Amino acid sequence: MPTSVAYIGTGQIMGWGNKAIEIRGVETGHLDGVFMHKKAQKLKFLCERNDKVFFSSSKGGSCQIYFMTLNKPGLANW
Repeated sequence: MPTSVAYIGTGQIMGWGNKAIEIRGVETGHLDGVFMHKKAQKLKFLCERNDKVFFSSSKGGSCQIYFMTLNKPGLANW
């Protein structure tokens, strides 16, 4: 269950909690993408740029940056 939700410009909704980030279609609710951690992390949404969303995770004084490439409706992944 996501603790935070954001609408992103590709007609999708992104939800995230401590262990996962999900991207779903607004109209259908179809799962378009997921990113999962093995252990709980503090995930923070940074930005959406072109066809990517960027997140950071911090734990124990260290920080990592992650990104997911978004699927645009009607386009195939190459």
